[in-house]
Amino acid sequence: MNNSSKNSTIRNSAFNFIKTLGTFVFPVITFSYISRVFLADGIGRINFSKSFIGIFSLISMLGIRYYGIRECAKRRDDREKLSQIFSQLFILNLISSFFAYVLLFVFMELSAKTDGYRVEIGLYSITMLLTVFSIEWLYTAVEDYRYLAIRSIIIHVITLLAVFLFIRKKEDICLYIGIQVASACIVNVSGLIHARKYIDFIKPRLCDLAVHIKPVFGLFVVMIFIQIFTDMDTVMLGYLSDDTQVGLYFAAYKMSSVICSFVSAETTVIMPRMA
Repeated sequence: MNNSSKNSTIRNSAFNFIKTLGTFVFPVITFSYISRVFLADGIGRINFSKSFIGIFSLISMLGIRYYGIRECAKRRDDREKLSQIFSQLFILNLISSFFAYVLLFVFMELSAKTDGYRVEIGLYSITMLLTVFSIEWLYTAVEDYRYLAIRSIIIHVITLLAVFLFIRKKEDICLYIGIQVASACIVNVSGLIHARKYIDFIKPRLCDLAVHIKPVFGLFVVMIFIQIFTDMDTVMLGYLSDDTQVGLYFAAYKMSSVICSFVSAETTVIMPRMA
């Protein structure tokens, strides 16, 4: 690796570290505030709903996040080829999101447990569609970590201020979720606008989408096992216990996940170069 590549990798690592640090620091500040407002049962209610949607978001994303990084990184020096692969994966992601929504509605109709969480789950389900438009995998592939870091810090500051200004009482749970959804919307809209720097949308053919299905599903299977350790435990606890227990469990899990976040940050930086 030449000096330019080394410097680039170090710079990318620095920006990704800043992004990861912000992803940890701001939520911890927010959590310390809302935990006093919503108490353990409120926190449990929020995170059961969020983790429940997280399972269907996994279905929505399939394995496109990691597959997209790999495939876009291979083509990042050719705008036309990068535009083609991006457009194909973007449409494939939209299709998978449609099926994920269908599964979500069917499951909610069959599960009595979700009856008391319909508003919260409904609000969080918006993020399932928004993740399609986040296209962070594109920016990771082209190694635009500076943009990701700056965007992340700005959004976290706005979200933190909104929480301090508008969340005052225990009944503001839906308002809090609404702030999170609005923040995700800002992130994704800005991401789509900025993406024009790297790609042009090209309408793909169905046969172009078909070639990605097998490798995407291969990564999807791997992500299922990862998801068992992230969202499934909270959902299972919600079914077996109550909101208070979920809230207490999430507080402990929040602290233990910090180290994993910093380790994965470095892995993300290296992935495009490996591809």
